[in-house]
Amino acid sequence: MQWASGETREGWLRAGVGMDFTAAVVANVAARLARREGRPGAYTPGALFGTNLAEEVNGQFLLDLDAT
Repeated sequence: MQWASGETREGWLRAGVGMDFTAAVVANVAARLARREGRPGAYTPGALFGTNLAEEVNGQFLLDLDAT
């Protein structure tokens, strides 16, 4: 995973119930796009809004602290 700061780490995303997580991401992205927070082009939700998107909908990153 790569954060806006440029930091890169190997890790996993714990998202709980997959359907609930997916619905929360879709609702979050739709609300942001309605507020015109996006930019022109084709992006995945994470590429458009960053890694914080997953955390905002209660996802949890599990990072391998030994990876470089």
